[in-house]
This record gives sequence, structure tokens and C-alpha cells, in this order.
Amino acid sequence: MPIYPKKSAGHKIPKMLWWTLAILGSVLVALLTIKATRPVEQQKQLSVSFYPEVLQPWQGFRIAVLSDVHLANAEKDVDRFKMLLAQAVTEQPSLVVLLGDYIDSSTDPDTHDGIRDSFTKALALLDGLPAALVLGNHDSWTDYDKWVAALSTGQAHLLENKVVTLDTAQGSICVRGIGDSFSGHNKAIAFPVDCDALPKLTLTHDPAGALQPGIEGLVLAGHTHCGQISLPLLGALWIPSNAPREASCGFWKNEGQVLFTSGGIGTSILPLRFGAQAGWDLLTIK
Repeated sequence: MPIYPKKSAGHKIPKMLWWTLAILGSVLVALLTIKATRPVEQQKQLSVSFYPEVLQPWQGFRIAVLSDVHLANAEKDVDRFKMLLAQAVTEQPSLVVLLGDYIDSSTDPDTHDGIRDSFTKALALLDGLPAALVLGNHDSWTDYDKWVAALSTGQAHLLENKVVTLDTAQGSICVRGIGDSFSGHNKAIAFPVDCDALPKLTLTHDPAGALQPGIEGLVLAGHTHCGQISLPLLGALWIPSNAPREASCGFWKNEGQVLFTSGGIGTSILPLRFGAQAGWDLLTIK
């Protein structure tokens, strides 16, 4: 009769240890998810070497970027937005920009008017700071015309395929707003000749809108939430944009253009984030 060696049990990991590791891992993921979902201030720096003739006005120019608020409650969510907007105002930036998706379109349609009204009133906190905004796809899906009407006479300049010249502490600046490409509101619009000698900034919601011909210089976008759920090694599980992956979060340079895509404040579909920190951004131009 053949004699087989006994299997060694020395390398087996006890079930209790497996369960302990699994529980600790789950707790760690939960803590990281909670942290990433709570919006924070994020400070970043960039350069604008593509405008050497008007570089001086950009020196020290600070832009507060708030995007993808996704309000679902006219009181609780608006209070959080007002707190973040107050933080931005306290920094006294040169310019405040808001990049769309101010509402969560999955909410009860009966609440849309109240949320829109509360958001519009919250912009009074800007207190005279130069400000501009564009609309996002969720805004378009919750009565585009009502959003346009509500924001056209407010504290911030609504730039739906428009250009405006704003006076800032660093001098005048031309700001162009391109309508959201995800919901089909983008149009080709050029800066007027009056902007030739001024710093120029382009705003849009979906970063894919920045890839139209003729969009050069500094462009700010949102929409992607930086993937909202981004796993180690794998990256973002899903990004609802036709923009290249490398252009869907943070800075991306491309032939005469610097695109910054904000990760945004709120969430969509799932009320959580992982590996994609929520927050508003304070950009300082060097």
C-alpha cells in the first residue's frame, strides 16, 4: 500500500482571521467612502503660458469653481450648498464660476420649482463678487426654460452660449459660456474682437464641449464627478462623457488649451463616492 505524505496545515489561514480581515476591509472602504462624499475645499495651481501678451492680469488670479451640486432637498441640501458657497466667498476669489447640475433630476417633479428657487436665492451670498454660471444636463432635464428665466437676472451671469466681459480686482476678463454638450445645448460661439487684448476663460458643463473646434485657452468643466466611484488600478467605473478619459478629471493640456474638470460637490444615481473626492476648487493662476 503506498504511503502518501500528510498535507501540511501550517499555511492555512484560520477562518476567524479571514473574517477579521474582511470586516476591517469593509470598515476601511466605508470610512473612505464617507470621507470622499463629504465636500471639502481643494486648492490647485495652474499656469497660462498660452496668453503671454496678457499674462500680467492673470498673475495671482483666483477662481472658485463649484460644480454638480445635485440638490435633492430644498432645505437640507441647499443649506450645505450655502455653507460651501460661503466658504468660497470667504476666500475672496477674483471670480466665482458655477458649472451646472444644480438639481438632481431624479427628484419628485413637484419639488423642482422649490429647489430652483432656493438655489437662485442662495446666490445672494456672492455679495457682489464677479460670478458666471452655465447649466448642466440635470438642469436641462428639469425644465431648461425655467432655469434660464430664474438665473438670467440673478447675482451671477448666466452664459448659455454667450460671452460677457467682467470687471475683477485684477482687471477685465472675457468669460465665454458654452452650453452643455451632453444634453445638446452647445453651440459654436467665438470671442468678439473686444476680447482680443483681454484674458479669456471658457466655461462649460460636460468637458466634451471643450473639444469643439476653436475652443482654446483656459477651459473649466464639471459633469464627470471624476468618475464618482474610482477603484485602485481600475480607475473610474463609468464616466458619462465623450471626452477622453485623461480629460475627465483635473488638468489636461491639449494644443493651446488647458482644461480643468472639477470633481464636483454632489452625487448622481448612487449617493456615495469612492476614490473621487467631492468638493469645490480654488484655482490660483501663476
